[in-house]
Amino acid sequence: MTVSAPSFDICIHGAGFVGRTLALLLAKQHLRVALLSKDSPTNESAESTDIRAFALSGASKDLLNSIHAWPADSAVTPVRVMQVFGDAGGHVQLDTPEHALALNWIVDVPALEAALKEQVAREPSVVCLTEGAACEAKLHVVCEGRTSRIAAELGIAFETIRYPQHAVAARLGCELPHDNAARQWFTELGEVLALLPMQGSAGHEVALVWSLESKRAKEMLAASDVDFCAALEISANRALGAMQLSSVRALWPLQLARAQQWTGQSSTLGTWVIAGDAAHTVHPLAGQGLNLGLGDVAHLAQSLKAVQAGSPLFRPTQTKLNRALQSYARARQAAAAPIAGVTDGLHLLFARDSALLARVRNLGMSWLNRASGIKNLLIKQAQ
Repeated sequence: MTVSAPSFDICIHGAGFVGRTLALLLAKQHLRVALLSKDSPTNESAESTDIRAFALSGASKDLLNSIHAWPADSAVTPVRVMQVFGDAGGHVQLDTPEHALALNWIVDVPALEAALKEQVAREPSVVCLTEGAACEAKLHVVCEGRTSRIAAELGIAFETIRYPQHAVAARLGCELPHDNAARQWFTELGEVLALLPMQGSAGHEVALVWSLESKRAKEMLAASDVDFCAALEISANRALGAMQLSSVRALWPLQLARAQQWTGQSSTLGTWVIAGDAAHTVHPLAGQGLNLGLGDVAHLAQSLKAVQAGSPLFRPTQTKLNRALQSYARARQAAAAPIAGVTDGLHLLFARDSALLARVRNLGMSWLNRASGIKNLLIKQAQ
């Protein structure tokens, strides 16, 4: 007797933050969802050593709240002030408007991961499978990240800029409280150093994202704890006093990547579409990576809801489905392009070693700090 593959409305490849969020959004729309991960759900570790922290916008917060996956308050720190420092005296400060709770929120990555896993486990409409299992669906969504095996098999071409930098991440305890301020320095060496507040309003812990020339990044990864913290304190102008590592250090290469095709047909998957890092990655200096990915799945879920035409059944014609996916792709490409342009432009602006350019860029920052109208637009973007 031949056993047919399980049939679902949507098959999601990749059970990361973007994939799990999409699965929960589609389950709310009464769709049958298969969520495929590289490892069996029973083999997933209950603990994570991920030391990253995400800067999430108000829109991302609302989205995660809608699927009951916003972490507990102890894992979330509101950012009330953003301070950006240039390499020759330039400075921009963004303050939380009176009507708002925060500019954005710094979220502990393991806590967010645990919240999403818990909600997926509770959702009967989502079936977790191991990647490679047979799965028939009207639509396959690829959310495996930038190194997606499926995206490679589909032959998706990417426009890629590989920066001569790596990012170093860590958690640190600080002598002085962070005062709910996110701080970022552009240095004369072309480095970008960000310290993100953690552990609530009175906290002394920060999450570090330090973009360095690749050789120096690897040296910092291998340096002793004492030497690493000493170099970091100098780059941060001792803004938070003495620092001490409270985690291991992590390292990853930096790049800008944009998929040239977001949706299509294949003989193996049928109709497919991509989202999250499988579609685009940007330099971390603006902290917009996951916000872009969550924006993708929010838009995609809404597009798929539209083709359901109010029915709990997912039976759109191929023409309607193709139109919805193409509309989604155009909208999200347009949303990602400005962020990619800004991050790439800022990287290039501060990476060039020129005394004249240094003066111009720092004068520009000082002018921006006095331009309330433009600052309000930046605050709106941050939120």
